[in-house]
Amino acid sequence: MEDLEKETKKTLFILNKIPHVIPLRHRIEILKNKIEKDKQIFLGQECSSLKITIRRNRLVEDAFQNLSSLPSKMLKSPIRITFMNEFGLKEAGIDQDGVFKEFLQQTVQNLLNPEFNLFKLTSDQYLYPSPASYFVEEHLQMFQFLGKLIAKAVYESLVIDAEFAPFFLRQIAGYRSQFSYSFLDDLVTLDQELYKNLNFIKHDQNIDDLELNFTHSENHLGKLITHDLVPSGELIKVTNSNKIKYIHLMAHYKLHRQIKDQINAFNEGFKSIIKQDWINMFSVSEIQRLISGCLNDLDIEDLKKNVQYWGGLHSSHRLIKWLWEIVENDFTKEEKSLFLKFVTSSPKPPLMGFSTLNPPFTIRCVEIEEEEGTIYDSSLKGFFKTLMNIGGTNTSRLPTSSTCFNLLKLPNYSKKSTLKDKLRYAIKSNSGFELS
Repeated sequence: MEDLEKETKKTLFILNKIPHVIPLRHRIEILKNKIEKDKQIFLGQECSSLKITIRRNRLVEDAFQNLSSLPSKMLKSPIRITFMNEFGLKEAGIDQDGVFKEFLQQTVQNLLNPEFNLFKLTSDQYLYPSPASYFVEEHLQMFQFLGKLIAKAVYESLVIDAEFAPFFLRQIAGYRSQFSYSFLDDLVTLDQELYKNLNFIKHDQNIDDLELNFTHSENHLGKLITHDLVPSGELIKVTNSNKIKYIHLMAHYKLHRQIKDQINAFNEGFKSIIKQDWINMFSVSEIQRLISGCLNDLDIEDLKKNVQYWGGLHSSHRLIKWLWEIVENDFTKEEKSLFLKFVTSSPKPPLMGFSTLNPPFTIRCVEIEEEEGTIYDSSLKGFFKTLMNIGGTNTSRLPTSSTCFNLLKLPNYSKKSTLKDKLRYAIKSNSGFELS
């Protein structure tokens, strides 16, 4: 590892040309070290944080207005968020990276939502830039802004719950219009029908009967628009001798040309924070993991080793023993992902394990009492009752979470069955979020 971090010609060649010979874990450590050095260079030992106020009901608009025009150096600095609720009042809570995490993840999710029209979904539910994104005001600036936000997440080791189409990731990695790479191989992930048709053309010996030329026509709002695949493409007929070129030009158009402006804008934003030579260390699938976390199933043992307990809880407490037994033995694979998402906002574990989760995964016991119609959190009372393993009598309350702090708040249930039922209901309904 020490030798690899020395930026000699040999190590730079390995990291940029044949990085796969180095285990992924080591390359991720190298990336983290490069980011830390970058922070020291640009931010210094002590740097002031950027403070912005965001209205909950205008999340994307306020984020874009406050951050999109800032230079990348400022975006690399700590960003402190104050949320304003629908009544114009500041929300309680101190941003110790947790509130910024919530802000970043929610803003990115909103921008990636296909209803926003910046991105679309393939038939396999992978995200890719929408060719019709120009309907969104300042759409290219939005793509650049989104690239910066996702890069900021990677820069701060935050996980984004999003899976991108491989052909889009390939262009983030740097594979663009080189014909040494077959775009046809990726077309099946975008348009299976077109992929089948192009393969039919490839093997059809009577291509002249199809009367094709080097153009591609699309219907835009009821109007047929024709694009040349090559200059004066409408004058060039597709024949047996040039059909392979036609097939690859068509695939290249669908996967790159028609969204090149969106991809260029995204890359400009992304690579203003995450450098190209850093990206070169990773394959397409590894870039996806850098963005969205580990692809493996939830490792319960790793999670248990890295949990912090509060409110009188500890690893041997009956409530905690019940919790892990339920998650490990009773929950399905889908429910385990929902449990993780309920607490951390991401259904996937951190790429390098739970020891790298920031803030750490935390479980706190809460004791709820009802007096004169008011519900309040009696932390001190709950602390002593938890220490004595005394279960609460009020079982109506659901487990709750504060995803910005990776915090699970468990009522001190007296029965394991109650904990299982309440937790299962909470994670499936996604109810019970609270701000700590």
